[in-house]
Amino acid sequence: MTDIIYKDIGKRLKEVRKVLKLTQSEITEPAGLSKSYLSELELGKSKSCSMLYQYLADEHNVNVNYILTGRGKMFIREENTIDTETFGHDIEIVKEIFHLMIENDSFKYQVFALFSQLKAESPKLKGKS
Repeated sequence: MTDIIYKDIGKRLKEVRKVLKLTQSEITEPAGLSKSYLSELELGKSKSCSMLYQYLADEHNVNVNYILTGRGKMFIREENTIDTETFGHDIEIVKEIFHLMIENDSFKYQVFALFSQLKAESPKLKGKS
């Protein structure tokens, strides 16, 4: 049964690496591990590596619980972060608004009031001017 658990962990570890679009070398070098060791982990032939999990959590926001148990989301979004892929070239503006909202409750309520006035079919919400 232990072998099955390590194989499942290895599959999830490989899945995470693929989602991150990283090669084995791109993970092992910064984590201070050998590529062959990561390969053994992904195949379920080696036991877990806390150093690797710490690196994945710290540098890639990976939910280690997901790798170990299969429960929860693959990634943990840190509080007060912004998804850069969603906002594209407008990210700097969004960051500034985001930080103003954190620091200033009055500004936060003004932003919420502004958004509440927009309708879902509004061209402004669809990226059209």
